[in-house]
Amino acid sequence: MERITQSQLMRLFTIFLFSSPVIFLIAPMTEIGGFQAWIGLVVSYAQGLLVAYFSIKLGRIEPTVQWFKFGGRIVGKWIHVPIVLMISLFSIYLSSIALRRYIDFFASIYMPDTPTWVLGIVIAICAALAVRSGLEAIARFAGSVFFLTILFGILVPFFVGKELQTDMAVAFVSHYDFKQIMLTSVYAFPWCGEMFFVLILVANVKEPRKTMRSMLIAALLSMMFIIMTWLFCMMLFGPKLTGHLTYPVLEMLRFIRIGDFLENVDPLLVSWWTLCMLVKVSLFLYTGTLGISYLLNMRDYRPLSFSLSIFMTGLAMGIASNYGELEEFLKSLPWTVIIYTLELLLPVVYLIVYRLRGRKLSPEQQNK
Repeated sequence: MERITQSQLMRLFTIFLFSSPVIFLIAPMTEIGGFQAWIGLVVSYAQGLLVAYFSIKLGRIEPTVQWFKFGGRIVGKWIHVPIVLMISLFSIYLSSIALRRYIDFFASIYMPDTPTWVLGIVIAICAALAVRSGLEAIARFAGSVFFLTILFGILVPFFVGKELQTDMAVAFVSHYDFKQIMLTSVYAFPWCGEMFFVLILVANVKEPRKTMRSMLIAALLSMMFIIMTWLFCMMLFGPKLTGHLTYPVLEMLRFIRIGDFLENVDPLLVSWWTLCMLVKVSLFLYTGTLGISYLLNMRDYRPLSFSLSIFMTGLAMGIASNYGELEEFLKSLPWTVIIYTLELLLPVVYLIVYRLRGRKLSPEQQNK
């Protein structure tokens, strides 16, 4: 079984958690929450950490065995197998959403004359190769992107800072509306609730006792990066314009000028973000592939990587007719209910059943 270290897990989930929100969450969270959107995001991350806690607790019942394999001994095979199928398809569905968002962004801004399916196939091939290479390869790749993220996190404020309207900073701590905060937290939860997928990786991580600490660090780093980006957009454009721009971060990057020789750095930063999105799509596809291979009783998941990547691409192309339709669905009540049920309630139900059935921990688990 592939094994990664806790530091690799932390870097992997840092990239995994912020890659989509840093581009796609800024505008809607501002439109919903205004100046207190950052508080809603903090609340949402707190819920995400609760999801991570229950998921890790469930995964550590048998820390050397994947949840796909031991879950049936908790709730029964006939209940567990449909749930594994649902989670596997859900993971692939999330990968298709991430892929479609990336395609819509890149095609509309940089390659409007390129067929969207071409972009989809390119990313899908890269994701399939990453999945085929295994979790350790994905984690190492994420680690490289992580250090680029730290570098850009240091440089961007330096170049954007002189353009900021710092006088409005007081509004971030003087405006409070409980309803807006809660609505923002509910809207942002699908991104933060993705910490649920650590459940599938617990068995692949060394020193599982430290997994929650790694997830806490990853959550804090990703949250800080998103809030910092949001603050810069707010102090550049104000709440109304930020909430109505499709991609406010892209507009922010166009304020960056490095002397007279580099006036457009957004392609450089978008290239880095593309690597972040590749990590996200690859990890979703990896977890979905693991689940399907378990259901098919396959010893090796790798043969499924390309076929499922094709399925993911087709799903991404047909998931919605346009970007607006997709976003409307992701804001809907049914989607919110699905996310809370699968990512928060599911591990809780497994843990409750585990306790009610009076399962005893093995001596190895007791020592942990």
